[in-house]
Amino acid sequence: MIKSAKLSALFIALVVLFACAQPASAFMHQQEGAYLSLELCNLSLGGDDFDGTTFYEGSDFIGYVPTIPAGKGVRLCLGGFVEKNAAFEIAFTKTAHDGKWGTSDLKSTLANIAIEMQLIFKKRSKFQPYIAGGLALGRLNVHEGFTEVSNPDFTDAAFNFGMIYGGAGARLFVARKIALKGSLERQSNRFYRLKGGGESYKIEAMIGRGWHLRIGAIFMISEN
Repeated sequence: MIKSAKLSALFIALVVLFACAQPASAFMHQQEGAYLSLELCNLSLGGDDFDGTTFYEGSDFIGYVPTIPAGKGVRLCLGGFVEKNAAFEIAFTKTAHDGKWGTSDLKSTLANIAIEMQLIFKKRSKFQPYIAGGLALGRLNVHEGFTEVSNPDFTDAAFNFGMIYGGAGARLFVARKIALKGSLERQSNRFYRLKGGGESYKIEAMIGRGWHLRIGAIFMISEN
């Protein structure tokens, strides 16, 4: 594992050196147009409610909120550079999480679709830092160990949620149509509905505030 980490760090360093050695004119035409992005991500729901000690309350039931730590996954997006110093992205993210329901282990997956806007500080540069904000709708599917306190048929459950987030990131163009990308965002998730056991329940208040770390690459697919 240590050897692989050293090789990865060496590869990234060589890529950065290569990019820095390129003339600025090699990247001047990559600031308008559409791109695709593939990113690896680490996402946490936060310890606000997902700590294993919190109750959730619906119109006719009370249950425990499971413990769900950070999980890893992928993010796919279609984006585009627009206007003078801006970009937008429409993205799909899916992560897998282990967890605890009382003393039982459980598995869960989180998926969301987001719309994100970015303000870029150095749009005509190889290195482009930016700030970003966005909105998302998603679902947390909990399975393999889930049991709701008042309904034994809850062997699987789905929590619907809305998300608002903001953060910062940067792109580094390493070729005419390829850039490395990384970002860190703070997110707030508001869970509003629980589905399971053939029933659907409105949740009065259930919050998760966590972090989303993403590292990947973008590939330009059109130019203006």
